Amino acid sequence: MSHGILALVVALAVAQDRPVGKVALATGTVETKAGDAASWAALAPGVEIPAGSWIRTPAKSKAIVTVSDGTELRVDENTEILLEEVRKITLKSGRFWGRLAAGGVPMQLRADRTRAETAGSIFELRHDIGKKITGLIMIQGKANVASRKGHQDLAQGYGCETNDGVLNTPDQAGDIILPTLWLNELLAARSKDDPELLKRMEIMLENLGFFKPVDPYEVGFRGLGERSVPYLLAYLKKSDPTAEGERRAAALKIIGDLASPALAPELATLLKDPEPEVRAAAARGLKRMTGQDLGFDEAYWKGEQVEKGGAAWADWLKNNAAKLETPKK
Repeated sequence: MSHGILALVVALAVAQDRPVGKVALATGTVETKAGDAASWAALAPGVEIPAGSWIRTPAKSKAIVTVSDGTELRVDENTEILLEEVRKITLKSGRFWGRLAAGGVPMQLRADRTRAETAGSIFELRHDIGKKITGLIMIQGKANVASRKGHQDLAQGYGCETNDGVLNTPDQAGDIILPTLWLNELLAARSKDDPELLKRMEIMLENLGFFKPVDPYEVGFRGLGERSVPYLLAYLKKSDPTAEGERRAAALKIIGDLASPALAPELATLLKDPEPEVRAAAARGLKRMTGQDLGFDEAYWKGEQVEKGGAAWADWLKNNAAKLETPKK
């Protein structure tokens, strides 16, 4: 073997061993394998990932990967990505969100027959391996996208798709919260007070209660589970009962379905709300939590005279406070 070929082999081996990042957070199992290896192995948070490694998130598992240059990747469930180098990533299936660190060479992205190059940006890349559809949304910054039939620039706030490698015309992405609702669970797992999550919840709340029959923003809050309850309760306490009836009723419906029994007294205070729909939603939530309606049906709470029912609930909660306490761990 010549010295030139030997040097190249050594250089490739060193590159393969060089770490490109690590899993910073995971909501479930994350798996990895090297290059063409047949078997997958569990990857624990904090363990360095060598260049040329595959990362896989099974169902109900999401992850945040911190790349060695400071770039952050957020990986959805049922996703496979190849971390070829620090700024070279192949998506086999699923989707991931990326925020590039400032400086350095552009990020090279690949999914099936689609290629993209971007620098200083925030983006989401997805690929449906069955339908052979790839989608890229530029949340911040821009990218150049190429496929088997041409290429084009993709500006901030726009998204495009390729269907079996054929590139379509970019469209405005609109509200980027909706296509990235899956991020909420990861942000909440990182911190219940995560600033980015709180900002996203603020936008979700502004739009809550105005879409029928399925409200995607309600779906977003429900996806957070009980973690959304304190935020929505704080909103209900400070909002105007006479001006935000639909939004308040939608928020209370979510709380009533998700909150633990320990929050029953909080819901009971809303049985005196001036909005009939809010009172009815509070009563439904109390029934779910306690198994009781105390003889007051939904029609009662939509009526004008609700003092008797409110007093009955106040007495019941006082007498059953111990049953509603959250067990200490």
